[in-house]
Amino acid sequence: MINHIEYAAANYGDKFYRKSGPSDGTEKLRQYLIFRQTLLNLRREHGNGGVVYLNDLNEGDLEYMRAQIQGYYPGLCSGIEFRLLPGSLYEIEHPKTETAHLKFLPSITASDKFPKNIRRIVKASKTGLEFTAELWLVQRIEGIFDPRSSFECKDLQVNVRGYNLYSYQAEWRELIDPSKTIIIESPRS
Repeated sequence: MINHIEYAAANYGDKFYRKSGPSDGTEKLRQYLIFRQTLLNLRREHGNGGVVYLNDLNEGDLEYMRAQIQGYYPGLCSGIEFRLLPGSLYEIEHPKTETAHLKFLPSITASDKFPKNIRRIVKASKTGLEFTAELWLVQRIEGIFDPRSSFECKDLQVNVRGYNLYSYQAEWRELIDPSKTIIIESPRS
């Protein structure tokens, strides 16, 4: 049974592409490919039904994103209840989930709030937080967990899940650099 949260989900939405410049229908579809791959992975690993929480600051952006993905991928969304969870990922009450994902967010991860709040975000998900981005950004996150870092995080560990897991990124030229996916998790006791 799927029980997942997608953080910063409205980055797939209308305002994201308005900020990025003019786009056509193909461009608008492209923005949902990462989330499409996430849904495919969830269905393969956890079955066809369940709940996916969509988090971002603005509820209107989340409503737009949900409507678009349900329109583009009706079969893939079938059997999944999408629950909107507006608010800062640092301030919301995190539902207990099996999985969690955050993608490509230099502004969020550059914030001082990220290292200060990462434990709460990671511990809300049974499998930790999956983070996917270009290599340079993932390296910035991994740097937070370096033993020489001033950030104390001995209770969390980073494991590499893989490189270029989202193969369409190169095909669509969404990323300049190769991507890397890491899992930030609490060690099992």
